[in-house]
Amino acid sequence: MGLYLRLPLINNEIGCTDSGYAMLLIVNNNWKTNGLINSNLLPLLTYPNKGDKHIASYKRLEDLNGDNYFVSNPPTLFVFNYYISSLFMSNSKLLIQITSLILLFLTSVCMYYSVYVLIKNNFFAAISIAIYNLSNASLFLYTYNLPLELFLYSFSILLFILFSKTNNIVYGYLTVCISLLFVYTDWLGLFYAIILSFILYKLVAKQHKSKLLSQLCLYSTIAIIFIFAFQTFTVSSSLLSFVKSFSLRFMERTGFFGDKYSSDNLSIYNIQLWKNFILNFNKVLFPLGYIVMIVFIKNYIAIKKIVKNNLLLLLFIPLLIHIVLFFNLNATHYIYSSRIIFTISFIAGISFYNTYKSKINKLNTFFISFFFIASIFYSYYVFDNDNKLRDSYCNLTKIKECTKFIKENINTNEAIILYSVNENIRPEIIDYYSKRNVFVAKTIEEANNFSLQLKQKNYVIINYNNVTIWKRK
Repeated sequence: MGLYLRLPLINNEIGCTDSGYAMLLIVNNNWKTNGLINSNLLPLLTYPNKGDKHIASYKRLEDLNGDNYFVSNPPTLFVFNYYISSLFMSNSKLLIQITSLILLFLTSVCMYYSVYVLIKNNFFAAISIAIYNLSNASLFLYTYNLPLELFLYSFSILLFILFSKTNNIVYGYLTVCISLLFVYTDWLGLFYAIILSFILYKLVAKQHKSKLLSQLCLYSTIAIIFIFAFQTFTVSSSLLSFVKSFSLRFMERTGFFGDKYSSDNLSIYNIQLWKNFILNFNKVLFPLGYIVMIVFIKNYIAIKKIVKNNLLLLLFIPLLIHIVLFFNLNATHYIYSSRIIFTISFIAGISFYNTYKSKINKLNTFFISFFFIASIFYSYYVFDNDNKLRDSYCNLTKIKECTKFIKENINTNEAIILYSVNENIRPEIIDYYSKRNVFVAKTIEEANNFSLQLKQKNYVIINYNNVTIWKRK
């Protein structure tokens, strides 16, 4: 059913809002040209042409050569996608979408067996993965993104449950290994690994091996963060550039430091950010998520006998820390706020099992099935409406016309500045189609000001609205 609902959107064309896919494909292209090791395993967003250096609509981390790197998260997702691309000898959106659906299947398998081990009931374990596969949040995540981090989350949770149930130390070490890969994939993994370290220490504190396991998890997590920091530092133009890049990025994503230092100029003191936050999470939780939470809270005492506090901490605390610490990020990017569906889906099967285990009959089974089917139709209705909005975000034909003009008329040693009036353009989409790095300005004044800061002697300012060269030097 999940595959059927996504099929109309599985294609090989980068659309107006496919920024995530565009970045993955750009990085693959640049790593194949520059080399993965030469790029320090950091996602390289700058093409190798002379005119592309020091050009970015959003600078993340720039080295002395003018190359721009994506450092918002550790790089495992990009490395994973690079090797998948190399294995199948294809650098395409279609391959990423197929990979995403495989990750959805693997994550669902991990979730199903995790819930089944706890309640020994196939029907309610299936309820969990039905919600996970067919909710609006999941439809979005696995159609427009590559959520490797959620597979690592679910796999580590499954291994932790098996370790708790069997006391087999092999499961413990595997849990730690997967959690460390999770750390090197997403900041959510960092919070997860820290919580896991303390839980492992607490779980079997009297066993010498378990203490070593806990210490291994904590110290290895710290080591991975230092490795990532060292990676980024070695490509930074200076220590100041390194500190500035990460501190500004952190301030933007928290929203705690006022509108000026927050992404989209939305801080926690701005009512619009709170509106966005409520809108995003309501889209994830309505209607089924709210019902799951009500049932979970109502039966919390009984559920605790099935799901121990340690597991609940792993399911809730890392996500809550991420939401609070990166409030702006979760409020402005649905890809991050939608990840709460993982925890909601996991506890759904257990919560409903606890409610109906002594009352399961044909009538209740029919009622539950009918309610879920109705919720699925509603989720798809919301998902379909969102897709229509995405399709109307920009004029893709115009973007292709403009990028074709760039390929045919601009030299590789010329820097490119594009300005548009009343047109929605995502820089990553322009960069992908033109195979050049383009600075996108909203006004001619912004374009002129940027041209004065360029290190290249040659540049071109293009009027996007009529696809003509406005200025050339």
